[in-house]
Amino acid sequence: MFPYPSGSGLHVGHIRNYTIADALARFYRFQGYNVLMPIGWDAFGLPAEQYAIQTGNHPATFTQDNIKKFKEQLLKMGLAEYKEIPVYWCEKLGTVLANEEIKTIEGEKVSERGNFPV
Repeated sequence: MFPYPSGSGLHVGHIRNYTIADALARFYRFQGYNVLMPIGWDAFGLPAEQYAIQTGNHPATFTQDNIKKFKEQLLKMGLAEYKEIPVYWCEKLGTVLANEEIKTIEGEKVSERGNFPV
């Protein structure tokens, strides 16, 4: 689950959502497992839409501002690292796809929905 950057920063609701996953990740790290805990921004959901309607602001503006604020909060506390990684981009769908949303047909990777090239 990714934070919705439609608010002005991290808040208590985020704690509820991420505490269990963080605790499990810590447990498994102590057991010797390698644990990947990615974070991204779910900026196109209902919270962003409702915030735009309520405030009259365009989502592109406040979303970018809020993502910047979230990053400052996380990096300031040493809770995250920033790095670029390759992703599966589907031009036709206009989005990045998860590994589970990709399949291979005749040696080419395509989207599960629509069989579009990625």
